[in-house]
Amino acid sequence: MIGDFMFAEERKAKILEMINSGNSVRVSELSRLFNVSEATIRRDLIELEQAGCIVRTHGGAVSSTSTNFEPSFREKQDKFLKEKELIAKKAASLIKDGDTVTIDSGTTTQFISKYINAKNVTVVTNSVNLADELSDREDIEVIVTGGLLRTKTKAMVGPVAEDTLKQLKVDKLF
Repeated sequence: MIGDFMFAEERKAKILEMINSGNSVRVSELSRLFNVSEATIRRDLIELEQAGCIVRTHGGAVSSTSTNFEPSFREKQDKFLKEKELIAKKAASLIKDGDTVTIDSGTTTQFISKYINAKNVTVVTNSVNLADELSDREDIEVIVTGGLLRTKTKAMVGPVAEDTLKQLKVDKLF
């Protein structure tokens, strides 16, 4: 424990220092470390994210500079096409009639939609591209998570997406 009392700005500076040293941080660990509630840490992380210093993740945060190196959806979509097709075919073969599946945003997972042959399938996704692709399939029900749209990856992320996912039960996750 760092101390029994610390000003919010000092705490946020320490959190930022930890993240900028190359570490990801978890809300639960920071809560214990600073002897404050998880809600307090979440508010700190929100403020640091709004200032552009960090990127919040599920349960924690990482440096905003480390995520800038993530290739965009367009940069990744034409690479390893044969492999992506094979992976997608195998994944789709695992989907059975009546399944509810989550398909995450990605250039590999997007191919799965082409190979779903099962009936009465519900797909939950955070991918705007996948949702658009599946919108033409009358045999598949689509649930979109909502959330903050990451322009580079075409994925909806953040608390809204997380809250949607927490409310649903799925049979498989891709």
